[in-house]
This record gives sequence, structure tokens and C-alpha cells, in this order.
Amino acid sequence: TELHDAFASLACSLICWRRLKKSRS
Repeated sequence: TELHDAFASLACSLICWRRLKKSRS
């Protein structure tokens, strides 16, 4: 469903952002 896709996309973005932030510090 669109809601599931939106949640998956949001989760992916959050994970990628946390990884990037962790690797920079």
C-alpha cells in the first residue's frame, strides 16, 4: 500500500541519515 511504501521510504532515509551521521563523527 502507499502507506507502507511511505513508511519504508521514511525508515530507509532515517537509517541512511543515521549511518551518515555516525560515519562523519
